[in-house]
Amino acid sequence: MTRQTILTPLKILNKYKRDIESIYQGKQNASQVVVSSIVEIGKICTEARDYKNRLNLKNKNELWEDFEKNLPISKSSVSKYISISEHPTIRLKKFHKQLPPSVYSLYELSKLKDVQLQKFLESGKVNSEIGRTELNLLLSPKSNTKQLTKVVNEIEVLSIRLPSDIWEERFSEIKDKLLEFLNENDIGYSYGKEILNREKQEKKHSQLFEKFILTQLRKIFTKKVRELIESKWKSSSKFIGKKKLTFKQKVKLVGFNWDEVDCSICVDSTEIQNLYLSLDLGTQSEWNILYSDIFGRGFEKYPPPNHLTNTDRGVKLPQLEKISSLKKRDFSKFKV
Repeated sequence: MTRQTILTPLKILNKYKRDIESIYQGKQNASQVVVSSIVEIGKICTEARDYKNRLNLKNKNELWEDFEKNLPISKSSVSKYISISEHPTIRLKKFHKQLPPSVYSLYELSKLKDVQLQKFLESGKVNSEIGRTELNLLLSPKSNTKQLTKVVNEIEVLSIRLPSDIWEERFSEIKDKLLEFLNENDIGYSYGKEILNREKQEKKHSQLFEKFILTQLRKIFTKKVRELIESKWKSSSKFIGKKKLTFKQKVKLVGFNWDEVDCSICVDSTEIQNLYLSLDLGTQSEWNILYSDIFGRGFEKYPPPNHLTNTDRGVKLPQLEKISSLKKRDFSKFKV
């Protein structure tokens, strides 16, 4: 059976680089297309950076430096592209025709609060034709004081409360429509301590749980790989009488590349699974059983927070990760 191609960190980063090059070269003069391209490049840079951060390699910073050096954009502008792509308003395609097709201008605008930038766009103060001088004047502290005052000085007009025993279920039912209405009408809102504390618990649990699964999968994979290499080594007559060799040397002599058998470079279970199947260490069904067993042990070792296992009332918790403004807001009273 032909072995599948193994995607090493270098190959994955090169794939990100080619995607950026393709978008960069395809930029057109129309401002909407250029702004969309800048945002898309920023998203890919963000994905590549996050991938690098997950790598368990000593030389990952060197890999990243090489990645940045070979991009069609300057090394210093990578962080600017990322900031641009992460801004809630700049990411929205409906505003791309109104935004200036310049990395410098978009980066400066990305420093503004979401509501403030939308105010500038609605008033026409920020448009696709705005130059660097005009933009600097607009964003200077003196000219911006009045606008900042308008944004910051909001009045609390309503506070929403739900029964404590069923608030999770009720909020889950109304969340999507409620937030859609508030966002469409440019109404500010905030979240309270209960939700923020639960998100912290879930994040901590998720990190411990994922680390446990990854560690266990690496142990099992490494054991199976050693068994495979030793089996091939012993079954081949051409290796009889060879002096004692290291495991790495044996790997090379039986016809494998180190990247094909080294799971320390894998950042998640999917990558280990790809290696496992490509080496014929087992079938997909066997992998599923193996993973299920580890998942079950992980669940016992790191049981989820109480609110995630509370099924007496059929509670369906809100998907916290989908609430874009959750991390920066206070949920104590859900002010509107």
